[in-house]
Amino acid sequence: MCACIVSSERDIRSITPRLFTLPARAFAAMVGTVARTTSAETKGFGYSIYYTLVNIGGAVGPILALQVRENLGISYVLVMSSITSLILVAAAYSIYAF
Repeated sequence: MCACIVSSERDIRSITPRLFTLPARAFAAMVGTVARTTSAETKGFGYSIYYTLVNIGGAVGPILALQVRENLGISYVLVMSSITSLILVAAAYSIYAF
C-alpha cells in the first residue's frame, strides 16, 4: 500500500511541471503564428491586435465566470470555457480555411 502512494506522488511530481508550462507553450505558438502570418510592415499591428484580444479576454473572462458560477454553479464555468474555446476554434477555422 505504501508503494502505491509513493508511485502516485512521483506521477504527480512529473506531471505538475508539464501542466504549468502548457500556457507558456501555447503563448509561444500564438506569437509564432502572428510572426508567420504577418508581413514586416504589418507585424506590429498583428501583435497589437493579439495582445489587445488577450487583455480583453483577461478582463472579461473572470467577470463572465463569476456570473456563470453564481447563477448556474461552479461546474458550468468549465462548460462555458469549453464552449467559448470551441466557438473561437470554429471562428479561426472559418477565417483561415477560405
